[in-house]
Amino acid sequence: KADAVEIDVMLSRDGRIVLFHDKSLNRLAGRDGKLADLTLDEIRQLDVGQWKSPEWTGERVPLLAEALATIPAGKRMFVELKTGPEIVPELKRVVAASGKAPDQIFFISFNYDTCTRIKREIPQYQVAHISSYRNPPDPSKPTPTIEKLIAGAEAGKLDALDLDGNG
Repeated sequence: KADAVEIDVMLSRDGRIVLFHDKSLNRLAGRDGKLADLTLDEIRQLDVGQWKSPEWTGERVPLLAEALATIPAGKRMFVELKTGPEIVPELKRVVAASGKAPDQIFFISFNYDTCTRIKREIPQYQVAHISSYRNPPDPSKPTPTIEKLIAGAEAGKLDALDLDGNG
């Protein structure tokens, strides 16, 4: 009976959007490698439940399209994109095919370029950039100021800015 859920998505090697949190397969699938190096067929063979407990053994990685199909009327899904802007063409196709209203899907990402490309190409969907002026994702880069993050969100016509992403 929740009003919304949040999921994480990544791209397979062959360009399909799947639900997955970690770049590495180690924790969830118990093997070396990166999800992005696998095709959808290879990803579908992974057992991503056994790490949690024996009762979850046999759980498979779903597609974003399958997850979107589960959103009931009047509810929404926050989709965290854990890739760069290369995900946007497939994202456009998947959300268009889902039949879900734009107010049912809200995109979030730590990648500013991903956020702005979504907003340019499918502006009817809400998009938030996740960042932190206290703990930037890449310590080798200058720490952004709040003012700079706000200006970027405004310039990109983003709907929201989450300033506590890494803080």
